[in-house]
Amino acid sequence: MILISAGCTNSRWIINEEPKTDYNDRQLVDSRPVLLLESEPSLRDPVLILTTAELNEVEYAIRLVSERYVQKYRPRYLTLGLGLGTAAIAFYLASSDEPFSQEFTTNEQRALYMLGGAATLSSFLSMRPVGEPRPTGESQLLDKVGYTSGSDTSFVAVNNQINGRLIHQNAVLSESDGFFIRDGFAEINLFEAFEDVSIQSQTPEPFQVEFEYENRQFSFEFPVESIFQPFIVINRDNAALRSQPSNSSGQTLANLEIDSFIPLQEITEDGWFSLRYNLMDAYVSSDDAFIEWRLGQAENIAAMQTEDVAYGDVDIEVGLREVPVQENRVGVIFALGNYRGSVVDIPNADRSARLARDYMITTLGISQDR
Repeated sequence: MILISAGCTNSRWIINEEPKTDYNDRQLVDSRPVLLLESEPSLRDPVLILTTAELNEVEYAIRLVSERYVQKYRPRYLTLGLGLGTAAIAFYLASSDEPFSQEFTTNEQRALYMLGGAATLSSFLSMRPVGEPRPTGESQLLDKVGYTSGSDTSFVAVNNQINGRLIHQNAVLSESDGFFIRDGFAEINLFEAFEDVSIQSQTPEPFQVEFEYENRQFSFEFPVESIFQPFIVINRDNAALRSQPSNSSGQTLANLEIDSFIPLQEITEDGWFSLRYNLMDAYVSSDDAFIEWRLGQAENIAAMQTEDVAYGDVDIEVGLREVPVQENRVGVIFALGNYRGSVVDIPNADRSARLARDYMITTLGISQDR
């Protein structure tokens, strides 16, 4: 009854149609030194870390693979019933004293017993598979049927000196030969290694840092914004620095000399360059400037006002609203233009102080002697 209700399982090994690569059976074909990129640079941390290694070209054996599957079986109940019935009849005839008119001989009884046993056995062996074969996860590699090529790397601790150069659009922007590999590692500060490098483009393509090591060239590509920062560079004298991205609205904050440069914030939908000037948002027309990507973080600006622009020629310096003198008011002005450390200097502090004085006298009503 247990056999009838539970059935049985059977396992078998099946050869997979797809052969498998045997990574333990390998032959070295070629080996050569390489430089590998360990860490990429950024504006906050412009250090490029390289490691030395050996690149090994190898051949791996391809073998047939056999996987083990388990199949569950259930009895065929009709066949089981017929077989057990046949076996019961055979056993009855073999053991009965006088089933017919004459008695069976000993050999005939043995034959009946064998027939009953065979019927019983065949009825249990005739089972049907249930479901799909289930893989056990066991596999074994068989005969070799071919080879496949591959590669791997292994770290090598060496001490050496390498040369490097910074490349953009196949043009060498800067070169340096003072890079050292110690115990298989090279830490290269790109800000220190390549100075005074710039790229003139609004949407520049990625740049490459190329090194020569063991008479081979190794190149690594990065986006420009990873270590470059965009500036706007004034391309004509008396370029207007506006408070709004328009020539018809807002005010002219200053007129800038040619070659003045200020860090770029963004480009407006109308194509104006947005920037920070004297702690406020300002705009320059794209007709008056171009974008230049400079290596490193921006810590200063060089926004030079045109010297021949007289006080009062800038919009904000004229048209102040006048009010009567207010005797109880006092004004104090500090013209702060130069700072220590990384604080941006203000190039027009004196002119701004003069504007503040005029505003206090004219619009706030503070008398000139107060």
